[in-house]
Amino acid sequence: MRIALACNMNNNFFAIARYLRDFGIEADLLLCDNEMAHFRPECDTYDLAHRSWTKQLSWGSGERFRRTSASQVRADLNNYDVVVGCGFIPAYCDKAGRKLDVFLPYGSDVEHCTQLFHQFPPYHLRWASAIRAQQRGIRNCYVHHCLDLMDSPIEAALKKYKGGSQRWFEPDPMVYAPCYAAENVETMTSRTHWGHVFADIRSECDIMMMSHSRHVWKQAGSTSNKGTDVMLRGWAIFLAQHPGVRAKLVTLEYGPDVAASKHLISDLGIQDSVVWMPQMYRKDLMVGLILSDVIASSFSWGWVISGTIFESLVSGTPLLTFRDDELYAKTQPELARDLYPVLNARTPDQIAEQLGSVLHRPEQMKQMGIEGRAWYDTYVVHAAMDRYLGYMKAL
Repeated sequence: MRIALACNMNNNFFAIARYLRDFGIEADLLLCDNEMAHFRPECDTYDLAHRSWTKQLSWGSGERFRRTSASQVRADLNNYDVVVGCGFIPAYCDKAGRKLDVFLPYGSDVEHCTQLFHQFPPYHLRWASAIRAQQRGIRNCYVHHCLDLMDSPIEAALKKYKGGSQRWFEPDPMVYAPCYAAENVETMTSRTHWGHVFADIRSECDIMMMSHSRHVWKQAGSTSNKGTDVMLRGWAIFLAQHPGVRAKLVTLEYGPDVAASKHLISDLGIQDSVVWMPQMYRKDLMVGLILSDVIASSFSWGWVISGTIFESLVSGTPLLTFRDDELYAKTQPELARDLYPVLNARTPDQIAEQLGSVLHRPEQMKQMGIEGRAWYDTYVVHAAMDRYLGYMKAL
């Protein structure tokens, strides 16, 4: 049984491929022609074992769709019994006359890649055939693997193109946890570009908070909004309440609103407490997460899963974020009963209050980190692997 995982957005499929291979499955990672540099496999591992089962495709993007023949797609996929895909992979499978086995969307591939944007004529002309094929391809998939995102545009699009597809609601294991065991942080530090910088920051402060989400907060109503401004205002309140505490916020120059965040930080007068670092690979980033006292995620949408959330859980560091537990209790009561622990906050005052807990309750925070990592292994990794192994066994 051979399985292909095509497109590595957010490093998701590289993680899943390694978990499947741990179970003895011959899983290959197929990289598209437009993979982002910081989502290459080399950015999410400290060794090169993956090179023997990672293959480069000449296609995969919406831009290449018209110029790629159906025979080329078939030739690249014919040796696989199961294909899992995201991005425009449903469209390419449709072109090749093959149903995609599992569509595991990352968001915009179902929200935006199924829509014709008439206000952008060049985009419309170049991508029209890919978008129509994407609609058919998603509708014809055997399985849609995606947690219920409730009232979001992503969920609305998935329901629109559901067709006869089965739905798996388990979270997908976006991070390969064995690679990032906290007890190996010293070894990890020596093998990264930025580990020594994180270690220096850690040694010079009483509380270190990491915020590695993209800086996106000027786009009201967008599912990409992270509420970065709310986090920064909460940090400023915490600093004012604890003037004698040596505190550092480490964040990345990542996202469209970095300049706006820097301007807000200046207005708040908290420049000396903020350390800016460049966008970096996950294998570098994880060292900073492990060394931190708390990790700030998102304060706009109340997501249960995301790459930043799962990276935080794997690191074993307490997570400060907004999660709408009441909403999940109404729509997904089984999941809501077993959610991982978080420091839940949505307003600047709530963020400051939770940071006070981090400062004054270190043992409780340590236990929260342990429980978060255990939740990820049980309710994400094991649950998802049961799904994939069961699907292959039934073929």
